[in-house]
Amino acid sequence: MKISREFWLGTLVILVIAVVYFGINFLKGTNLFLKHKRYYSLYENVAGIAPSSPVVLNGYKIGQVKDVHIFEADQSKIVIELSINDEHVRIPKDSEFQIYESDLFGGKAVRLILGDSTLFAENKDTLMGSLALGLTESLKQEIEPLRAKTIELISGIDSAITQLNQVFKDPRTKEIPALFANIQRTLKNVESSTASFSQVMNQGGPHIVDIPGSARSIAENLKDNNSRLSQVIQNFEQISDTLKRAQVGATIMKVNQAVTGLNQVVTDINAGKGSIGALMKSDDSTAKRDYAIFVLMVTCGLRTIEVVRADIEDLRTLGSKTVLYVQGKGKDEKSEYVIITREVEKAIRSYLATRKDATDKAPLFSSTSNNSKGKRLSTRTVSGLVKDSLVKTGLNSSRLTAHSLRHTAVTLSLLGGSTLQEARQFARHSNIATTEIYAHNLERMANPCEGIVSSSIFKNSSL
Repeated sequence: MKISREFWLGTLVILVIAVVYFGINFLKGTNLFLKHKRYYSLYENVAGIAPSSPVVLNGYKIGQVKDVHIFEADQSKIVIELSINDEHVRIPKDSEFQIYESDLFGGKAVRLILGDSTLFAENKDTLMGSLALGLTESLKQEIEPLRAKTIELISGIDSAITQLNQVFKDPRTKEIPALFANIQRTLKNVESSTASFSQVMNQGGPHIVDIPGSARSIAENLKDNNSRLSQVIQNFEQISDTLKRAQVGATIMKVNQAVTGLNQVVTDINAGKGSIGALMKSDDSTAKRDYAIFVLMVTCGLRTIEVVRADIEDLRTLGSKTVLYVQGKGKDEKSEYVIITREVEKAIRSYLATRKDATDKAPLFSSTSNNSKGKRLSTRTVSGLVKDSLVKTGLNSSRLTAHSLRHTAVTLSLLGGSTLQEARQFARHSNIATTEIYAHNLERMANPCEGIVSSSIFKNSSL
């Protein structure tokens, strides 16, 4: 079979095209016989990097920039397509492709900075991109503050020279010699006065010398007690402002009423009256738990999340007091504590006595249901059992919740005479402005303005 000339010509053309194609890719640094992986990275500024720029890892070339183009979804961003031809390189997902200057002439390359993730990027994944400052930009940042200070210094010198020129051009500068003559006469008078003073000191010296010593002693005493004097003055200012704003009589009356009401509630609880009293007198583990949670929240102002997070080991002795370390809202550890009073500790210990198998690592308050017995309560469960106790006591209002016990604790502490700082520390408020809300509400309740206005309007009315 005879092969035609056209066949050989076509074969030659195909070979030439193949050689040209492979040759061009070889010059670009692309090896078509190796397996490639492609990755993408977004940049706001690519610093003029172009396709075929090398991609290196610790100085070793592992690929090259395949393409650079505008990101279609956000035209303020630029996409770089990178081709990695080293099959042994495994790139974590939190790795970064960083554009940097590879030489002193401004040549650009991409540096692969490996991340710490245990998950690895797949082919065609998009990774983080960044731009490292080049030599020129770094020098510019270093020199710019010096340049600004130099300009400011030159401006200041120019201003000073201008002012000196104005001074010397002023006709009044001709009076300077006369001014120096007056200064010389003044110094002579001072010298004469000093001699006279020395004579007086020699005659009555001992008594006069004692005066600076006494004054120095008084000044030192004032200096040593400066902080105490400042605190005393501040305390008087606070007392004065508080007495001025508050209606003292009305506030004291409300304190007495609140204390009388609390005494009656405590008496009823001790007598076993009401649902809370029944919980205290009950031998049931659930009842003892609910009573301990209730008195702990209303006495120490705990949040439901703090009750839920508490463990048995968080109940400790600090000095002569029993405390409970709590993990507050937004906290990562149990760094704060509340002081447990004797009555509250008795209720908690009585409940814990029913949980003989519980370890120190166990939750302070646990579930008693069959499905989740011994497991930690949820905030929803704590809120529900407190709400049930309030309803059974007769306090059936939609506004009364488990968090109302915290409000009650802070309010009673202020009514009982605690300072704002003490109440803030007790409630563990991050901002004292939150504590001031309680104080403002108490002052508002003591404000008699409505009664005064009502009396003025209706005192002569028959209604």
